[in-house]
Amino acid sequence: MTIAIIGLLLSALFGAQGVVPADSLLKSTRTNITEKAAIYPIKLWQEMSYSSSHLGCQFEPSCSQYMALSIADYGVLRGVIVGSDRILRCNPAALTYHLEAVQPEFTTDGRMVDTVGYETADQPGKIPQLAFALSVIPGLGRAYAGHKFDGLISFTFISSFGYLSYNGFQNDQKIAPSVYGVIALTFWLADFYGAFRSASL
Repeated sequence: MTIAIIGLLLSALFGAQGVVPADSLLKSTRTNITEKAAIYPIKLWQEMSYSSSHLGCQFEPSCSQYMALSIADYGVLRGVIVGSDRILRCNPAALTYHLEAVQPEFTTDGRMVDTVGYETADQPGKIPQLAFALSVIPGLGRAYAGHKFDGLISFTFISSFGYLSYNGFQNDQKIAPSVYGVIALTFWLADFYGAFRSASL
């Protein structure tokens, strides 16, 4: 298994480069040099994931392309947060929540259409600002908004990476705890955004 993954990575980095969705953003004038630098690793991932049926995404655009488009639309910092929210939402409960949308859309091959940005709608009894505030406790705001499984995923991601960061610092590790801490913080910020978004739909 490990050898297969390494082979796929080497193929993506050094093999024949196919055309993937992120290419258009790298060549576009709509993205600046900083955004292109953030999108380039996504392109490398797409070189691998788009060539494997095992790495397909249930959404259209895919999570990687959603991240790239978010960076192009909102800049690197906000774009990564918005893209990370999509990663948290790409879970086994995604179809259930998608069907609850006012006008759920699907591609011809069955993938759920979920474009960057969203239109707000009146959700009786839900206050987006309260969902945002409740996200001080990871996942609680999403649960309040009715997306309990998304909340569980958020809590799991944030607490796991937070623990890895804390444990690493306790053991005097240098680089890894900082990386884990940044990942935990990114998903936590995404949780605030996602809770507000979920309560607004």
